[in-house]
Amino acid sequence: GEVKLEWGDYYYNFVRPLDRRDMSKWPIQLSDFTEAMDEYSTELSKLFEYLMKVLSRHLGLETENSLNESVGGERKELQIRINYYPPCPQPDLVVGVAPHSDPV
Repeated sequence: GEVKLEWGDYYYNFVRPLDRRDMSKWPIQLSDFTEAMDEYSTELSKLFEYLMKVLSRHLGLETENSLNESVGGERKELQIRINYYPPCPQPDLVVGVAPHSDPV
């Protein structure tokens, strides 16, 4: 059969921990992007820590920080990927993004 290729582009970078960020790859045209992403990643990190505490407690783990610590604690990595699908001049030859799952 005919092979269809992926069509799209993306932006991918670390947002946490802060020393993993490569600011040279952050979009400078979007003046509010860095501030918004910092606020978003801070709140997302807080939510993650809360959920890990609740799960640790209800799973009867040693401490309520057990799950959070198992994924790196304060050094846990948070990444962002923003997909972009520009118009394709030959849409019958592409699939957008092939079926996938996040790495475990």
